[in-house]
Amino acid sequence: MNFLENKTVLRNLLFQGDQLNTIAGGVANVTLQTEKREDGLVLTLNAPGVSPEAMHVLADQQSVQVYVVPNQEAVMGKGLPVIPLFNQIMKIPAFLNTEEIQAVHSGKELNIFIPIGGNNSFGEKKEINIQQL
Repeated sequence: MNFLENKTVLRNLLFQGDQLNTIAGGVANVTLQTEKREDGLVLTLNAPGVSPEAMHVLADQQSVQVYVVPNQEAVMGKGLPVIPLFNQIMKIPAFLNTEEIQAVHSGKELNIFIPIGGNNSFGEKKEINIQQL
């Protein structure tokens, strides 16, 4: 098969190469830091140049997943692959209350606070609403 003759395959390959090489227009390195506090755990996602709409937080009883999908609107509905810029799944201890997670985006950082407490009654992953300051 000659890729130059099949425009659909060529266009998809070029789009994927563009996504892999210049995701979100040259975003700086995305980092995730954890900080233990007396009242819970704070996860700080530092992602300069990434819009708050591209950030997602999922939680269940045993883990918290943080991922960034830039340009999601551009690829949805076109059958093109969605490539996450960042994806991290963290196992968390049972004494943290995943039902009371708070996520706040301010500046270039996303802060996720997981308080200490029981009450982990849900079993499926749920998306956490990210507040913007």
